[in-house]
Amino acid sequence: METIPLKECTQIGFLRKTHGIHGELYLVFEEDYREPFASARILFVKINGLLVPFFVERDQLQIKSSTQALVKFRWIDSEEKASEFTGLEVYLKNEDLTNNQDPTQEQLIGFQVVNANKITVGTITHVVNYSGNIVLTVKNRGKEILIPYNEDLVEDTDPVGKTIQMILPNGLLAEE
Repeated sequence: METIPLKECTQIGFLRKTHGIHGELYLVFEEDYREPFASARILFVKINGLLVPFFVERDQLQIKSSTQALVKFRWIDSEEKASEFTGLEVYLKNEDLTNNQDPTQEQLIGFQVVNANKITVGTITHVVNYSGNIVLTVKNRGKEILIPYNEDLVEDTDPVGKTIQMILPNGLLAEE
């Protein structure tokens, strides 16, 4: 069995204790790693000296403070099972820390789009790739509008606050 080498990862924290009866765990993490951690879909847990990938359940990573989060992993569905992992170290890949990459297209769903004046335009409901041309479907006042997604139009992305600030083309919104 091949695992990810320890040198390719950085410890960001540890699993402190269980929460509830459905397998949630409190994770204590270094404040410096908050941003890349908040958007992580895979965390590595050190078990018997090996880094084992754990997949975060969709929308089941909640930042509770500057150094603590509540996380729910796939396949851990009871307090008893979760308790087996308390005290274990948690790691992220170094590339996830250094790239500090923007959310993937799929992860943008649910983000709020704000314009250059920081006025909320709406919520992203779909992301579609038309032969390399990415288009966001945004719910705006009960209507759907299509916004081209291009790096040149993105001013700022906040994975923690789930917002994306964009320069919107003139005439895209009826009131502009």
